[in-house]
Amino acid sequence: MNPPTEEEAERLYLASFIDKRAGYLCRKPPTQILRFPDIFEDAWGWERILPQDDFCSMPFYLNYLKEYLWRNGTDYVTAADGTSNPENWPLEIREVGAVTEGRRNGKDALTTAAEFCLDMEQQFMSEYESQPICNVNVKLLSERIQERACYVIHMGREFSEPAAASLVCIANEAALASELLRHGAKATDNAFILCNYIRQCALSLMYIEGPYSDASAAAMVGVAKEAKMIREWMVTKKELFLFGTYTRYHEMGLCDSVRTSTFGVMKYILSNSTGNKKSFVVMDFREIMQESKRQKTMPEASDKKISQGEKVTFGKQSVEQLGNMLVKWLARNVGVTIRSVMGS
Repeated sequence: MNPPTEEEAERLYLASFIDKRAGYLCRKPPTQILRFPDIFEDAWGWERILPQDDFCSMPFYLNYLKEYLWRNGTDYVTAADGTSNPENWPLEIREVGAVTEGRRNGKDALTTAAEFCLDMEQQFMSEYESQPICNVNVKLLSERIQERACYVIHMGREFSEPAAASLVCIANEAALASELLRHGAKATDNAFILCNYIRQCALSLMYIEGPYSDASAAAMVGVAKEAKMIREWMVTKKELFLFGTYTRYHEMGLCDSVRTSTFGVMKYILSNSTGNKKSFVVMDFREIMQESKRQKTMPEASDKKISQGEKVTFGKQSVEQLGNMLVKWLARNVGVTIRSVMGS
């Protein structure tokens, strides 16, 4: 009997990621599995994003994301028609290749997404402002998000996948952040700060155009699903989600892997959509302010200036000063550089 070829051996290895226990997934396969669609369907499928790794190039992975969006897009039309609650997004799946009314008459669908985002953002701010410590950049980001959502609601805009996916992603991250706080998380916890990183990145991707637009929409839909999954897990288990503490075989460990990896892809898209002329810089969501002291929120930024929407400039802060597990983990695995936001 002849030994298996290299391709046959690879197929056998990747087939080991197919679990026979009622479709329960206990391991994340490497992205090389995408080269074998039949095995990929059984081992992972199209419901959630397969995290990017070193086994495939970024262009190859971005093509996978385009396919993911086509197969797994959010059904904004159902929500816009009032037959489904927006809170169920983005788990409403349309048929593969279906052309929906929302893409021919998409203003209503995008407006519904904006209303959902605005509602979740306001609920998040209500929860956040009741905390004993606050970060001025969290509030500043929320103001920007609410302004953008209000503009879509009142001015209208033609439907686009990135815009709708951005609104839904931001809304689900805000809902997750609220749930984390309700379960006792602190504003300086890693899981909470990652929510803010993703919200900022999604806001920046809202109006992206060109060859990266479909991949960016896919990434945001996928991240929104993971955020919803974590929030539902906390509600069901009645316990706090602890970022980075679960094994890779735990369902929440898998969520960690998908969210951090996909955030890295979103950051990559943002930088490369501008031809690397402008790198994406995350805001500093760690510096805290004791509201009870009624001091200036941050140097050179008074509460009055921020509330009036004036341009605010913050001083730089090094990665060493911010040094903590999340910053080090993201810098090592995702390639994020942490600096304070400069200007508005």
